[in-house]
This record gives sequence, C-alpha cells and structure tokens, in this order.
Amino acid sequence: WKALELTWGALQGCAVSHAQLKPLLQAALAEASRLGAPQLVVRQLDVDEVLGRCLALALEAFPAFSALKLYELNLYDEALGRLSSALLTTEHLRALVLDTVWASASGWGALGSALKMNTSLQVLRMRYCLGGAALPALCGALADQQGVLATLQLSHNELRDAGVGELCKALTRSCSHPGARPSRVTDLELSQNLASKQCAPGLAAMLRVCKGLRRLDLSYNDLGAEGTRELCRALAYAPHIASLSLAATGADDSTVEALSRSLSFSTAGAQLESGGLEVLSLAQNRITQQGAAQLAAAARRPGCGLADVDLAGNGQIGEQGAKAWAAVLSAPGARLRRLVLSGCEVPDGGAYALGAALKANSSLLELGLAENHISTTGLGLLAEVVKVNGALRVLDVSCNMVGPQGMLPFSQMAHLHGHVYFSKAHDHTVKRVGSCLVKAELLREYRAVEAVKNSQQPWEEERGQRRQAAADFYYSPGSADDNPFLPPPGAAEHHLYSDRNPFLSPAESYVNPFLSPQPSGGPYVNPFLSPAQSYVNPFLSPQPSEPAEAADGEGAADGPGGRTHATRVLSRR
Repeated sequence: WKALELTWGALQGCAVSHAQLKPLLQAALAEASRLGAPQLVVRQLDVDEVLGRCLALALEAFPAFSALKLYELNLYDEALGRLSSALLTTEHLRALVLDTVWASASGWGALGSALKMNTSLQVLRMRYCLGGAALPALCGALADQQGVLATLQLSHNELRDAGVGELCKALTRSCSHPGARPSRVTDLELSQNLASKQCAPGLAAMLRVCKGLRRLDLSYNDLGAEGTRELCRALAYAPHIASLSLAATGADDSTVEALSRSLSFSTAGAQLESGGLEVLSLAQNRITQQGAAQLAAAARRPGCGLADVDLAGNGQIGEQGAKAWAAVLSAPGARLRRLVLSGCEVPDGGAYALGAALKANSSLLELGLAENHISTTGLGLLAEVVKVNGALRVLDVSCNMVGPQGMLPFSQMAHLHGHVYFSKAHDHTVKRVGSCLVKAELLREYRAVEAVKNSQQPWEEERGQRRQAAADFYYSPGSADDNPFLPPPGAAEHHLYSDRNPFLSPAESYVNPFLSPQPSGGPYVNPFLSPAQSYVNPFLSPQPSEPAEAADGEGAADGPGGRTHATRVLSRR
C-alpha cells in the first residue's frame, strides 16, 4: 500500500456509524501499518475528538506513517489538541500537509507550539488555510524554530503584502537574533499569494540574511518590473540562492539587466567561482530579444552556474533570442542542462541555430520548443540532430506549424529504432527516438490544413460516398412516395414515364396566347394591327384635300346630275 485514505464518501458508502468508527479505524490503521503504508490521508471529514484521538494514537504507535495529509476538513479544538500532542512526541513524521483546513485561533496556537518544538518534521505544506489566526501562529513557530523544518510550501493563501512581510520578518529574526537558532528552511514557496512590489524590500532583506535558503518561488505574484529588479539586485549579496522562480511576475528587460549584473559579480565585485544561481524561471513575462541576449551573454561568462533556464511564454524573444542561446550551447564548457523556449515565436532560423549548436553539445538534456513557428523544414533538421546527439533526453516540439507530415522524420526514426509509441487518446503525441523522448502533439487546425494540402484522396472518397448516398436516397423504394419529382413506383415497367417536362405544355398542342391561330393556306395577319387598306395613323395630321377645279371649267356640278342635286338641296331649304 502507498497510503491509507479516509474520506466521507467511503464511510458513507459503507454505512459506518459514529459508534462503529473507532474500532474500525483502529483495525484499518493497524493493517495499513503492517503493510507498510507510509501516508495517512484524511479528506472531507469533520475531525472531532474521537477521530483526532485515533489519528494521534496512530502517529504515536505506528512508526510506518511518515506523512500526515489533511484535505478539506474541519479540525475541532479537541482533535487539533490531540494531534499537537502527538507532534511533540513523534520522531518519525517527516511531512505534514494542511490543504483547505479550518480551525479556531486556539487550535492554530496549539499547532504552532507543536511545530516549534517538533524535531523530525521536514516538510510543511499549508494551502488555502493560512489566514486569520493561522499566520501569527506559524510566524511564531518560524521565528524560534527548534527543529529541522526545511521545506515550507505556502502557495495559494492570499497572504498579500502584509502576510508576506510578516513571514519574511519571522525568518529574518530567526537568522539574525543572537539568541535564536538560525532557520533551517532551504525551500520557500510563496507563489500565488497576491503580493505586489510593496513586499519586495522585505524579501530582499530576507535573501541577504537567511544564508541557508536555497530555493525561492515567487511566481504568479504581481511584483512588476520594480519589485523584480530589487530582488535581482539582492542576489548579488545572496550567492547561496540556487533556484529562483519569477514566472508571471511582470519582469522585463530591466529585470534581466539587474540579474545579469548579480550573476557576474559578488558583493566585492569579484567573479563567482562556485555556487550561485543554477535554476532560473522567467516564464510568462515581458522579456524581449534584447533581454534574452543579455541573459545569454551572462550565462556564457566563466563562473556562471546557470544550468536550467525557462523563458517560455515570452513572445518577443523570437529568432535573435534563440540564436543568442544557441551561442551559449556551442560555447566551450557549456553547462546548460535544460532550456525552455516554448511560446517564444521562434521560427525556422532559430531552430537551425539551435540544431547546429546541439550537434557538438553534450550537456543539454532537455530542450523545449513547443508552440513556436517552426515548419516542416526546421523539424526535419532537429530530427537529424537527434540522430547524432546522444545526450539529449527530452525534446518538446509540440503545437508547431506542422501536421502529421511534418512529424514524419521523428516517426520514421522511432520505427527504425524499434521503439513503441506512447499514445494518449489514440493520438501518437510522444515518441522515443533512441534515448531521446520527443513530445510531438499536433494542433488540430494544422492536421486539417495538411490533409487538404497534401492529399486529395480522402476528399475524393468522401465526395464519392456523398454521391452514392444521394443516389441511394433518391432511387430507394421508399423515396418515390416522398419525392414529388420522381415517377411513381412501377411507371418504368408500364411505360408511363417519359422524358417530357411536366412544367411545359406538350409540343404538339402548344399555343402561343399572344398570336392568333394561323389561317390555313392564307397570309399571316397580325391581330394587333389594323388592315392595311383602312389604316389611319392617329398620331399624324390629316392629309390635305385636293384643290378645287377652276370655276370656269367643267366641274362636278356641271351636267344633268349636278343640276339635279343642286335643285334637290334648294327645294329642301
């Protein structure tokens, strides 16, 4: 067994009553100790006096339990008093974890007194609970700590500037007070505590005084450029700091400038011969290619101990910044073991420079180039480098500007070496090429783009399938009843279906309604025009009549007819 875990869901599922809890828990603890389970985990329970007494007896009676982890629970005063008494006497407990734990002020006070006097505890993790009365109790224990507490993990507590300042004062007091025992804390984690630049002076003072501190994590605190500059200046007086994390703190090129000076010189201005900063994280900040080049120049100086550098998420580093770090890798006596430039907008030119440097480098163990602008050509060069470089253990080229075809060089090399793929969700994202583990996760967008660009066969097959599906639908036995544009079933067998268009009249009976029927054997007559012999244009003036004949000539009234007409007219009058 690795752990004995007690949860509210498990007890409820077994229908364990409060009266049955004590004997069952004692039996479970004894069995777990017999099997050598090193961890005792309690989750989502109200730890009252009965449960607290059982846990305290387990810590005292069973030396196999070296870690006690309490998650998401309420610690009553009686239970916390029992646990505090057990902490004073036990000598085998090495780790105590308190995540999302609630207790009263008196309970935290009892725990603080026990932590001060405990001589075996090495790791203390308190998350989502260090507020109110818990912080003063912890600071009191740290100011006069008699034990061997080395790792203090206090992230996600929203300590803000005041809380971080109190912790720094407690640690500084333990190292500077004449009557106090110097703090043994070597690893301090204060990430995600809503701290700002106001706490930078206290942190800088702690760095100078606490000579035993080796690792400091301040990531995801809004320290800004001013706060990070002050911390980096303090590193010149703190050569004992081996690991510093300033990820997502607002650092910029001015921070890198202050850090470069601290890496080069000690308090007297001499070069560092040994020790110094080895692990540095400046991920997710505002560092440009100038800052990356300046930090790379500091890493190339003799005496600089930088071996692990994380610059991921600084999108302005680009090609020139990658080339600057390639020069570090190709320098004689390079000590860099890990370099992360993921998400730094590195194009093929930067990949070429890094690949050329890796051909002769034997110190780098891990290289991160994920989420950059490297194409198929750049990845092909890196694949060739992996063949000749026997030192590289991890290469991350995930989420670059390639699809499956771009990863073919790594896939082919993995097959040639007889290595299997390590798959996740049926997607071959991790390949082992020789001794190097290649992370090659693909972007879904580039997978689709490459399929369109390099292969038309899948799309032709899909078109054929769509055509066949449409034909099956239109000419299926049940489709004629639903499709009005298809002939009824059986029409073809009985010759009831022809190629005529049902929306037009038959050609032999077609009649143009705007034309009169053609007269058989006669000329064409336009019904919209008057007959030619009687046509009068109404839009023209009347034609003038012929002029009358001369009076002395023989006219229309001359002769017997004319005289008769004139006589008839006169007789009417």
